[in-house]
Amino acid sequence: MKIKTLVASVSIALLMFSSLVCADIYVRPAKLGIIRLTVQPLFPTVYQGVFDVGDTYNFPLNVALSPSADISSIVTLSESNFTLQPNETRTVSFTIKPTDPGVYKGSVAITFSAGTNSTGITYEDEVTIVVTQSNSYILVLIALAVVAVLVVTSIVVMKKVKVVRK
Repeated sequence: MKIKTLVASVSIALLMFSSLVCADIYVRPAKLGIIRLTVQPLFPTVYQGVFDVGDTYNFPLNVALSPSADISSIVTLSESNFTLQPNETRTVSFTIKPTDPGVYKGSVAITFSAGTNSTGITYEDEVTIVVTQSNSYILVLIALAVVAVLVVTSIVVMKKVKVVRK
C-alpha cells in the first residue's frame, strides 16, 4: 500500500514539475526584423503592425512594454502595461511615424514579472527601420505649379469676360 502511495505522489510531483518546465512566456514574432518605409512630401508616412505576447504559466504575469534607442521617438504602442492571465495571449499593435529619412535601430523591451515582484524577465524584440526619401517630390512640385498656372489663367479669363460684358 505504501508503494502505491509513493508511486502516486511521485507521479503527481513529476506531472506538476513538467507543467512548470513546459510553461512559457512568448513574443511572436520573435524579431520584428527590418521594416522599409518611404517618406513622401506633404503626406505623413504611417506603418502599423502587431505582435503577440503570451503566458502559458498557471499564474498571472504583469507585462511592461517600452520602445528603446532610436525608435522611441517614432514608435507608439497600443498599450504599455497590462496583466496576462494564465494561457492568455495579447495582441499589441504598434505604429511607426517617421518624419525624416535614416536608419533607426532599437527594440521593444518587454518585461514580465509576477505579482508585486519588482524583478522580472526582460525580452527585447529587435527592429531596424530603414526610411528613405521619395523622389516623387518633383512630381508634387510640378503638380502644384500646374494648379497655380490654372488658377492664374482662370482669374485672367474671368476678368476679361467681365470687361467684355460691360
